[in-house]
Amino acid sequence: MDAEPGIPDGLNDELKAILAEGYPEVDAVDATDYNGEVGNALDALSYFRLFWPETFIHHGAVFVCYYGGMRADVIKGMSGDSGRPSAVWTWEEAVNSWNRVEPHHMFRNYPVTYDSDLDTESILARALIVSWSGCLKAKYPDRHFAVTLDDPDPHSGPWLQVTQISPKLVTPQGWQPMGGYVKPSSSSVVDGGDGADDGGGSVG
Repeated sequence: MDAEPGIPDGLNDELKAILAEGYPEVDAVDATDYNGEVGNALDALSYFRLFWPETFIHHGAVFVCYYGGMRADVIKGMSGDSGRPSAVWTWEEAVNSWNRVEPHHMFRNYPVTYDSDLDTESILARALIVSWSGCLKAKYPDRHFAVTLDDPDPHSGPWLQVTQISPKLVTPQGWQPMGGYVKPSSSSVVDGGDGADDGGGSVG
C-alpha cells in the first residue's frame, strides 16, 4: 500500500492485520470496513476524546487529559495534596510524568478470544501519535510538542509520552522540587485553546 501523508509507513497494513485477527468473522478489504461491522455511532462517539483529547494549561504547562478526572488530579497532585510526585523532580519532569500514558490502562474490555494485546496497544499508540500531534498543533500553534512512543515493556506494554519542546517550560513561582508541588495559592488553570494562564477553569 502506498504511503498516506501523515500516516507512518506500514501503519495501515498493521492496522488491517490486527483487526483481522481480532475480528475474524468480518470479511474486510481494508480497515474502514470494520466501521459498520463491529461498532455503531455511539461507539464511535465514545472514542472521540481519545483521538482528539481535552487539554488544559496549568502554570504555563499543557496537560493532555487521557482519563476522566485527570484535570482535577493534576491540580491536586501539583499542589502536594495527593502525594504525587513522590520523587525529587524538576518542574519539567513533573509535567512529563502526567503527560505519560500507558495505553493498556485505558481499556478494560477486549474480545475474549483475543491474545495480542501488546501488538494492539502498540499500534493504537502509534495511531494516537498522529492524532494527538495534530490536536496539539491545532490548539497551540505557538508551541512545539513531541509525541513519542517508548519501547514496549514485556509486562506493562508501550508508553506514550507528550513533551513540550518549545518554548521551554518555565518553573512557576512556588514550585518546591524537594516536596514536588506548587502552593495552592498560586494555582492557575486555563482551557485547551488559550496560550496563557488567565485564571480560567474550562477545558478545551
